[in-house]
Amino acid sequence: MSSTPEGCCDPDNPVEMGSSAADELASLFALLADPIRLRIVSMMVGGHEVCACHLETSLEKSQPTISHHLSRLAAAGVVAGERRGRWIYWRLTPRFARSAPMLLNSALEPLAAHESA
Repeated sequence: MSSTPEGCCDPDNPVEMGSSAADELASLFALLADPIRLRIVSMMVGGHEVCACHLETSLEKSQPTISHHLSRLAAAGVVAGERRGRWIYWRLTPRFARSAPMLLNSALEPLAAHESA
């Protein structure tokens, strides 16, 4: 952390996110900024597995569209798939599953408060 310029106040809580952590979190936020990917992730919170065919019908999107979004999420380590017969069943990776509920709930709280006001 850099020093405070002379004459400037010192912050009460000088917690600063490191550069690499900020880059990683910004990439995750950019990935989840797409409404389809955000909805896919929200369907898997709580340990739920979701079949690709269910995503197609629930999201009313074509198979290539769903496949594109799942491949982006998988490449980022957010989801993992397991082939069972003709279909692939998707779930959040253990690393992301721990933080996803908190991340989604904290993002939804201000929206819910705004709608009820």
